[in-house]
Amino acid sequence: MTAPLATMVEEVLRPLAGGELPVRLVAWDGSEAGPAGAPVVRLNSPGRHPAPALGAGGAGSRAGIRHR
Repeated sequence: MTAPLATMVEEVLRPLAGGELPVRLVAWDGSEAGPAGAPVVRLNSPGRHPAPALGAGGAGSRAGIRHR
């Protein structure tokens, strides 16, 4: 069985963050990972936002990053 997407992304990002992520990840498959109560980074389906996250609208404007 494959691990939930948010958990897999968290495992990849944790070493880069130097430990626990300061955000909660919510993936398109419904999985969540990261500390409860932290700002939420929503991982939308890869086909939904093909443009880079740092496009003309600024950081995160096309990446589906929203605060809960």
